[in-house]
Order: sequence, then C-alpha cells, then structure tokens
Amino acid sequence: MKRTLAIVIALGAAAVYAAPSSAGLLVKQFDGNDCMNAGNKNGNDTVYSSPNGFSNCGIWAGGELVSPVIAKYEFNGDDNGGLDMGDIETGSAYPDFDTSLIKVNFDLGPGFDSGTWSYNQGADDPGIRFWVAKGGNQGFNLFWMIDEADNAKCDESDELVSFACLDAAQTVTSGAWETPTEQGLSHITFFNSAYVPVPEPGSLALLGLGLIGLRFARQRSKAA
Repeated sequence: MKRTLAIVIALGAAAVYAAPSSAGLLVKQFDGNDCMNAGNKNGNDTVYSSPNGFSNCGIWAGGELVSPVIAKYEFNGDDNGGLDMGDIETGSAYPDFDTSLIKVNFDLGPGFDSGTWSYNQGADDPGIRFWVAKGGNQGFNLFWMIDEADNAKCDESDELVSFACLDAAQTVTSGAWETPTEQGLSHITFFNSAYVPVPEPGSLALLGLGLIGLRFARQRSKAA
C-alpha cells in the first residue's frame, strides 16, 4: 500500500487506482500546513481556515466550502514502545464528536510515515469524505475517494482541486494515509460533507413573520 501511494503522489496525484474496483483513491500534495487562516494560505486555496482558526477549517474550491473539518488527531510519537496520538481537537461544526470512533493505525517500521485509519460510524455520526496526513515540515497530503463514474470530473481538472472533482468525494469509513517525502506524522485531520449552518436568530424571526403573513393571507382569501 505504501509503495502504491508513493507512486500516485510522485505522478502529481493525476492517477487513480482501484480500491475497490468501483472507486479510486486520489491524493494531492500541498506545501505548508493545513488549516492555515484565510489571510495566510501560502497559495493554498483548498485546505484552510476561514475566517481564522482551526475550528473553521474546511476543504474549499472556488471560494465555496466543500467539506468542514470534523477533528484533528495529533501524533506524539513513540512513547515507551506504544504509539500515542496525543491531543485531539474538534471543529466548530462537530464540537461534541466522539473522537474515540476513529482509530489511526501505523505500518510496521520506524518511520511513522504511513498507515491506515478506520471509523466506527453510528447512525447520527458525520461521514468522512476527506483526510489529511501532515508530515513534519514537509507539507501534507490530502486524500479522498471518488466513484468510477466520476473519473471524468477529475481528469486534468486544475490539478484535482476543482469544485467538481472535490465535490465528487465519497463518504468512507476507512482509508490509507502517507505523509509527503516519508516525513514522520505530525497529525491527521478528517473532514465531512458540506455543512449547512443553523440560521441566525434574526433569520428565524424573519421566517416566523413570513409564515404568519402567509397564514393571514390564506385566511383573508378564504373569507373573501
């Protein structure tokens, strides 16, 4: 698996390999850190925070939010022979997310630069569409799965980061990860589908007034 992912990344993430045959894994490498604030994106217009701070991080395309962050799992390294994922931070869209549902696994070897993850998703839990593996100071890799029927949306489409390609990401409960240039893992971040915010109180009040007005108009129409 590690060798396959390395080949995909080396080709500039332009290739899709089957796993399973009905879907393909896409990988895109970025410089810098994921979830940087919108004013300091280092040219990264895909994975960043808006307006500021990790809790508002998301996957973006053409200025449109495709997928908000669920949680970030920090890696503290090899602690007395055991792997410690360290601190976990949730995004503003899912502040009460049960972070124990996601398990991060490592390939055998001293590098801590590749592995897999699994998600014990319940009926009311958010789905996972994207995941990021950040390695040391060498940037990060963004991963997502697409259905075979959506391959055309990702062929030569602005290096895979067009809205059509990113929006084709499938919801999955497991996946593989690898850091860029075999750097040790810094953290893994998971993202869900597009988040629809709860209306502001003012918007709810306007909606209520509109419904009252509609009801009044219907009553007058019946009376006439």
